[in-house]
Amino acid sequence: MTKDATSGIYCPASSTEWAAFLAAKGIAAYAPSDLYLMQEGSGSMLDSIGSVPLPNSAGVTRQVPVTGWTRKASIINADNSTAGWGVSAGTGPSPAATSIAVLGYILFPAAPAATRNVLFYSNAASHDIRVRYNASAQAIVTCSAVDVAGTSTYADSTVHPVLLVYNRTAGTIKIYTDKEIVTGTYAAGVTDGTKCYGATVGGAAAASYLYGAWWNGAAAEIGDSAGRTMLSGLGFSIPW
Repeated sequence: MTKDATSGIYCPASSTEWAAFLAAKGIAAYAPSDLYLMQEGSGSMLDSIGSVPLPNSAGVTRQVPVTGWTRKASIINADNSTAGWGVSAGTGPSPAATSIAVLGYILFPAAPAATRNVLFYSNAASHDIRVRYNASAQAIVTCSAVDVAGTSTYADSTVHPVLLVYNRTAGTIKIYTDKEIVTGTYAAGVTDGTKCYGATVGGAAAASYLYGAWWNGAAAEIGDSAGRTMLSGLGFSIPW
């Protein structure tokens, strides 16, 4: 399986690699539907498994070196910008109809002056699903305009895994990282909207992105145990 030569973190590069990894960890049910290696020099983030490429906006830079990694980053150039990689409502599965999960390997910037967007699977007003980042450098899970912040801080010059899971069957929304689980306030009434890394509709944090994947349906219904197994298996130290 593809492994970053410097960090030692695994970055499965195909559906075959993901299947072998998940089977070896005993969590074969959680195969991603879309995979973003994020190593392109320009243009869209290509989908190495599915058919949902993420178009490139203005205000980003690609192939940026990251300390401690061989892998390069795609970065948002400026705080509070309208920038990132995403698709509009109607493209990709709708969270109004199915469970979804989103993974990103993310290098967070210094704490912003106000809360910013890091990624979202719907930007629908009052019916959204987002990961945000506040002025205390904490991660926030947002569901239908209700924010819940974690207690850990992320402005530490370290690449963190961020796994957002919106589970319609269990009635839960959570963020799993290598520091904590942040349990949000679930709302069933989310609607479809823009899906992106960054914020192609505005208010992005100046974050850096190295790798990503999306899930939908039953495969997206990743619980605490499977989330821990997945992130630790990818090479991150998980304290919870």
